Amino acid sequence: MVKFCKDGSDATTAAMKLARAWTGRDLLACCHDQPFFATNDWFIGTTPMDAGIPQRVKELTLTFGYNDISSLEALFQQYPGQIAGIIMEPAKYDEPTDSFLHQVQ
Repeated sequence: MVKFCKDGSDATTAAMKLARAWTGRDLLACCHDQPFFATNDWFIGTTPMDAGIPQRVKELTLTFGYNDISSLEALFQQYPGQIAGIIMEPAKYDEPTDSFLHQVQ
């Protein structure tokens, strides 16, 4: 199936919903070094301007650092079998180091 979106915010939110639906898991891991500027609660809850987002919703999106594989591994250890997906850009401000993308995979 193909769906068209009006912007990247809708596309990333759809991807997160699909990951949750496919895995039956609730948590998302989002790279905090690469803001997506999405307008949806799953992202806004990770920002300093998170007014209006319920605490329960904020707790559904975890964050990790780019090029910091240990921060991502720690999330998977802390929340085993609960993370539906990871969202990040392969490179935005910094290039991946130490095979970071391969390690994420």
